[in-house]
Amino acid sequence: MLKRSIILSAITLLVVLAVLGCKPKINVVSIGDSWADGWSADLASVISEHGVPVEVWNKGIPGSTASLWAQPGALLDVQALLVGNRDITWVVLSLGGNDLLDGYLLGGLGDQVFDQIEADIRTVIDGLLSVAPYLKISLNGYDFPNFEHCAYCVVMGQTMLGGNTYTQNMLFAQLTYLAERIANDYPQVYATNLLGSLQMADGVPGAPNFALPSPAKYFADDDCIHPSNGGYQVLMEKIYDGFFDPLNGSK
Repeated sequence: MLKRSIILSAITLLVVLAVLGCKPKINVVSIGDSWADGWSADLASVISEHGVPVEVWNKGIPGSTASLWAQPGALLDVQALLVGNRDITWVVLSLGGNDLLDGYLLGGLGDQVFDQIEADIRTVIDGLLSVAPYLKISLNGYDFPNFEHCAYCVVMGQTMLGGNTYTQNMLFAQLTYLAERIANDYPQVYATNLLGSLQMADGVPGAPNFALPSPAKYFADDDCIHPSNGGYQVLMEKIYDGFFDPLNGSK
C-alpha cells in the first residue's frame, strides 16, 4: 500500500506540474565571443523570470573568432565540461562577428570571409556534437551594430567594413543568413534571427530597418558593437521565445 501511495503521489505531482505549466530545468552553456560572455547573466535572468529553473555556464571569450574556436584543441575545455555534466543539453553559440570585422577589409577577404566563417562554425558544431550529440544549439547571428554612435564608431565602421549604415547592416545580416543555412543541415541546430530586435524594442518603424542602426540607448557611450543598458535582455527574450520555450521538454 505504501509503495502504491508513493507512486500515486508522484503521478499527482507530475499532473500538477503539467497543469501549472512548469518546465524542466535548463542547463545551458554560452559559447563564443564577447556576446556569449556579455549576455550570460541576462540569459540566466530571462529564463528564470519565465519560471524555469536554469543554470548557465559562461564559456564566452571576448575578442575570440570562429577561426580560433575551430583550431585543434580549442574546444577541449568545453568538451570536458559537457562530458562531465551530461545534464547540460543546451548551447547558445555566438561566433563570426570578430571574423567579419577583422577579415572583411583589414584582412582583405571581402565576401570570402563568410565562406571561412561558415566552415569554422561547422567545425565548432561538429566538435560539440561529437561528445554530446543530444545538444540543442541556438546559432544566433547578431543584431545590427551602431557605427553612427560616436566618432570612434564611425571610424571603426569605415575602417573595418566601409560603406554606410545600410551596407554595414547587410554584412552583419549575412551572419544571420549563414546561421540559418547551417541550421538547415543539422537537426540539433536552431537559427534565432535577432535582426531588428533592438529597433523593435524601441519602437522603430519597419524593424528590421536596414537603413538604421540599432538604437544608441542600448549601447554604452563608446561602444558600437556590444549591447548594454538592457540590450542583451531584449535579445535573450527573443532567444527564449524562439528557442528555449518551444523546445523545453522535447527530446
